[in-house]
Amino acid sequence: NAHVRSELPEYMVPSMYMAMEQLPLTPNGKVDKKALPDVDKNASQILSSPRNELEETLQRIWSILLTTSVKTISITDNFFEIGGHSLLAARSVVDIQKTLGVKIGVRDIFIYPTIAELSVFIEKKLQKIF
Repeated sequence: NAHVRSELPEYMVPSMYMAMEQLPLTPNGKVDKKALPDVDKNASQILSSPRNELEETLQRIWSILLTTSVKTISITDNFFEIGGHSLLAARSVVDIQKTLGVKIGVRDIFIYPTIAELSVFIEKKLQKIF
């Protein structure tokens, strides 16, 4: 997602992704948009729940910081679109450093604004430590 954000204007970046084994096609070989499954908010929550302990930890940290903004935070939710701002990003960095023992900066929250993206970045940093 970070790569997509760097290459496309913000309005073209998908807000959600849905994995499919195969796209439905018309007889002409084009994507049959009418046959695509409907995606509602409940589906995105199911697809976007934490997949590992690191994502659960990040979700817990963000949930505490953003308690007034949203009830549940998906791993694909953009920190800044769900009520985060630069001061909360700074607090998030401090909490992440205390909890995980990994050094990150506020800039990293701007570059990796979702739990899914940030967890990959943190994983790489943790692998370098050990």
